[in-house]
Amino acid sequence: MNYILRYKGEGEPNASKLKRDLSSNNIRIIDNSALPQMARIELDEQDLDKLQAVTKGDWDVFPEKKYSVPTTRRKIKK
Repeated sequence: MNYILRYKGEGEPNASKLKRDLSSNNIRIIDNSALPQMARIELDEQDLDKLQAVTKGDWDVFPEKKYSVPTTRRKIKK
């Protein structure tokens, strides 16, 4: 499952330390374009406790929301 990490601590977060800590705990960063403030990661639900230990309460973790997009194609009635 994908999650969003958002920094809530004081000052500027250390992005290189975060990357190193996540990779050492087998947590994959999917999108780091918003680093150092936010990152999109992939991990299993049972590893959430491990993630909280790695981030030490300086980061909020939110599950990524999925939205269904309605089709815009016209349907032809016969």
